[in-house]
Amino acid sequence: KAMCERALALLRKAGDRRAEGFAMGSLANIYSSTGRIEQARALLVSALKTLKVVGNPLFIGIVLGNLGEIEGQLGRIRQSEKMLRQSIDIHREAGHRREEGVFLGSLANLLSVTSRSDSAERHFLNALAIHREVGYRRFEGVHLLDYAVHLFRVDRIDEARDCARSGAAILSEAGDPRVLALKTE
Repeated sequence: KAMCERALALLRKAGDRRAEGFAMGSLANIYSSTGRIEQARALLVSALKTLKVVGNPLFIGIVLGNLGEIEGQLGRIRQSEKMLRQSIDIHREAGHRREEGVFLGSLANLLSVTSRSDSAERHFLNALAIHREVGYRRFEGVHLLDYAVHLFRVDRIDEARDCARSGAAILSEAGDPRVLALKTE
């Protein structure tokens, strides 16, 4: 955290707006993962403003998607869905398939927790197809686990178990630390 904050200060001083926007997004991820959601949100809003000035579609789409995820955590469902859909559209238009898949999975999670099962299912399957197409195994595993939770919610227990096993196997193969948490539970 301290290193990111220092780097951000140096980038601001140097006037490198593109790198500044990227660094704000990285620091926001640290804040988010350490439970400082409002700080993460404020930093992502600033990053988005900075990146829109610079005009970098990849980073704008990533920051919008991350901001959409945070809005969802804060219970701002409409705003979350709007931002996630904007992020997906940006990545789709720019041909950023990997990021499109990531945020399709995020949207699928949001739809699942807000009881829009049919739409959630469609988005999970689309996200998984993209991850397989581009070879993004880590997020294929992550979204298989998320899809397993969705299947459990809609009482498709056997499918949920199979998805969870597949997702855990992929993450284990990729050396992802989330699998260690699964193995200890």
